[in-house]
Amino acid sequence: MDFERLVLSLDYVLPGWNWRSPDIEDSYAVLWAVYLCQICGVDFGYIYTWPPVGPGPYCGALAGDLEDLTQQEIDTVRNNAARELVGLTQLAKSKLEQVVFLRDYLCTNRSEPASLDQRRWLGLLAAVHYLRHFAHRRSGKAPTNSVEKLSSDKMQEWVRDELQIRIKSQTVFDFPRDRAVVVDPAQVTLGREWLQHLDDAWEALEALGLTTLKRLPCDRVLDRTSRSGAPLSDPREAAENVRVG
Repeated sequence: MDFERLVLSLDYVLPGWNWRSPDIEDSYAVLWAVYLCQICGVDFGYIYTWPPVGPGPYCGALAGDLEDLTQQEIDTVRNNAARELVGLTQLAKSKLEQVVFLRDYLCTNRSEPASLDQRRWLGLLAAVHYLRHFAHRRSGKAPTNSVEKLSSDKMQEWVRDELQIRIKSQTVFDFPRDRAVVVDPAQVTLGREWLQHLDDAWEALEALGLTTLKRLPCDRVLDRTSRSGAPLSDPREAAENVRVG
């Protein structure tokens, strides 16, 4: 893991990010922000899955690396950046500006206040992109070619239907610790809010050409190693395995 570039990129697109926050949604936001960085061209080489009972795209290798990353290392990167000893290239910044565009799209392109906070909005963007590009390849419900040939409107409907199915089986993970808390579906508001703003997420991704079908580099490569090189045995990586970037 290029942890200097990872820290600088997260500082750029998600100021105040905190992997170890007591609020689990802050941890999810970090994973989803990295997903968006990768689809916008800042590749860290991470592979995302959507576990059968998970609330969205998830990467066990990234979770492991973030758990290994100490606050001292983060502070050192930030101090070196302040002294201009390290920094992002202009090319990287131009790509990260696309992530900033996606991040701010909901609050800048709606006439009325959105019901989705920024963390969940990032998750919806990652979920819509993941479903658009990867889920149909392993859904078993239709031949890949038949789904990929759907019109934009029909594909958007397919994504909505798939999202509804996954919401119904949603489990909230208290990661990186290895336990999961299954919540009463009546208490889950994430799914309802996601469906309410799915069209906004599609429009935001479409504005950057990210709903157009294209082969992403190494999108079928499987990688289960952490920064230390130790294999990860996270059972939540049992679903679709893809690399975005």
